[in-house]
Amino acid sequence: MTISSEPAVLNKSKQEVFEFLNNLENHGQLMPPNIDDWQADQTTCSFRIKGMVELSLKKEETGSTDRIKTVPNGKAPVELDLEWNLTEENGSTTAIFTINAKLNPFLKMMAQKPLTELANYQAAKLVDVMG
Repeated sequence: MTISSEPAVLNKSKQEVFEFLNNLENHGQLMPPNIDDWQADQTTCSFRIKGMVELSLKKEETGSTDRIKTVPNGKAPVELDLEWNLTEENGSTTAIFTINAKLNPFLKMMAQKPLTELANYQAAKLVDVMG
C-alpha cells in the first residue's frame, strides 16, 4: 500500500528543505499529538503511536537531494518505509510525504485512513514549521 500526502509547497529552496528533513531530529516538529516517547538524532528516531505500536527508524542514504527515505531500524511490526520527495520550481519547493507499507488486506483496510491523515498532517506541519 502506498499513501502520499497532498503536496506541501514551501517558499524555500530545495536545499533548505532537504537540510531540514535530512536531520531526523527535526521530524519531531512534524509529528501529530498521538506520538509519544519521541527520541531522535540526525540519522535515527524512535517513537510510540499511542495505543498502537512502537517504531524505530533510520535514514537510508539516497545520494540525492530529491529524496529522504527512512526505513525500520531493527525489527518492525510491518514492512514499511517513509519517504519525502522534493522538487523545486521557480524558487519554491514542493514536498510530498509517502508511506509505503506491506499490509494484509485486513490491516490495509484499518490503516488506510489513519496513515493518510498522518501523511497529510506531516506535510501541513512542514509548511507551518518552514513557512
